[in-house]
Amino acid sequence: MNDKQKQQLMMALAAFNFTVIAYVLYKYFTVRMDWPTVLWTVLVGAGIGIVTGAIGYFVGGMGK
Repeated sequence: MNDKQKQQLMMALAAFNFTVIAYVLYKYFTVRMDWPTVLWTVLVGAGIGIVTGAIGYFVGGMGK
């Protein structure tokens, strides 16, 4: 794996993780959650995170 691919993957990973954590924390502070709700919230956050991760992957490769 070359440096360009590593840079793209790190950008995508950072975008994915930030999105999932931000979404789960937002739901945690706005909605009273039990365990099934937490699991669904993480699943929805991961779905949204995949989109932002894909955007981060392509943005991370621009300009090279």
